[in-house]
Amino acid sequence: MEKLKANATPKEVGAFLIELGSDAGPKSDTYASIRANGDCSLSLYPTGITREGHVSGSGKDWAVASGQIIKNWHAQRSNHRTVTIRKMALEIIQITADQGECADRALRLTFAQTEIDELGAEAAEMANEMASNGPFSIKATAQANAA
Repeated sequence: MEKLKANATPKEVGAFLIELGSDAGPKSDTYASIRANGDCSLSLYPTGITREGHVSGSGKDWAVASGQIIKNWHAQRSNHRTVTIRKMALEIIQITADQGECADRALRLTFAQTEIDELGAEAAEMANEMASNGPFSIKATAQANAA
């Protein structure tokens, strides 16, 4: 992914955001804005605007803003992938507990098929590792914040 030119057109900014969003995943949202002081701002919400996680870049022009968001996204991308795999692993465990098996159609209620295709094998492996940590129990604690 290449950063934008300083004087990028709206069409070029849009194409950049589509490429950035595609890299983040099918549920991502991207936004561009120009602030009152004239600075350019780009935002990426990897799992959608109403979910956790936000990466941004801003600066005096589109080249600075896009360079910043690329750098920030590259720093966050690995963590985003790991968190998504863990969430999918927990969902696999829950679906299997509820239904006796985990069909991809059940996962599609939470994840896009492209995410399942790309991350499903790793998530299933993690689910097996997580589930093998039993037997499970809840340890009672007697600390200051214990009710």
